[in-house]
Amino acid sequence: MWTMIPSLQSCVERLAATFTQPSFDTCCVLLTAWVMCLGKRTLMRVGHTGHPETPPDNSRRHGLDGYYNFFEPPPGSPEPLRSTSGC
Repeated sequence: MWTMIPSLQSCVERLAATFTQPSFDTCCVLLTAWVMCLGKRTLMRVGHTGHPETPPDNSRRHGLDGYYNFFEPPPGSPEPLRSTSGC
């Protein structure tokens, strides 16, 4: 796993209060992996970049559910506002 880039550390620490500790840890891994990812930054590629010690094994499930769940709305959250203007 990559370590947090020192120049981003102060910015990321300011966000810590807005997350639970597990979500903050996931956010740090994803942010660092996004910076370190070469090529197109899909969530799967960024997730695999976050753990360079484990090469991706495409013969079975990806094991990145925690990263995908990070971007899902929490249960019971209100529906997103939808535009009614027809645009």
